[in-house]
Amino acid sequence: MKTKLITAISIIALTFSSCKLDSEYSHTPSIVIVSAVTNNQDTLTFGSLDTESFSGLLMDTVSVSDTVNFTIILHSYTNILKEFHLTPSDDNKSGFIFPKDSLDKFCLPSSDYEKGIFHFKGEYIQLPIIFRYIPDKVSNDARLNMRVLSDAKSGYEENRLVVKTPFSKAKTDNKETTEE
Repeated sequence: MKTKLITAISIIALTFSSCKLDSEYSHTPSIVIVSAVTNNQDTLTFGSLDTESFSGLLMDTVSVSDTVNFTIILHSYTNILKEFHLTPSDDNKSGFIFPKDSLDKFCLPSSDYEKGIFHFKGEYIQLPIIFRYIPDKVSNDARLNMRVLSDAKSGYEENRLVVKTPFSKAKTDNKETTEE
């Protein structure tokens, strides 16, 4: 009986001593789109698209010069958020409008909002990012590229999300037309 008890205690002690108990975990940060609503109060929906040429989210069609109000959440679980990058695709130079006053509260002065580069100060594990996105020309392949970086280690520090959306001509006389 004593031998079984000593063996069981030894196995338990060995098991716990082999665990990494320094509380340092590496989780890939996430980018979550909470909402995307146009100024006309149209809620835009997203679908997953995975093809040879594109892997990401496909958003509903947006009219040129309409404004899309995005709310996204960056989450790094147990790690600290370091940077966020938000850029339109090369063929589409759409405009972004950011609430500078609220961003200044958690972004370092090295951030460049016009270029979509955000460096975070403090030790945030979750941050909301609110911005307006204004398409400027018709396109069937416009993309919004997002990248978040955290202090995670071993290849878990970065995550990307690409949102593809067609931009159509502005609505006229309640009829929508698109350019081929």
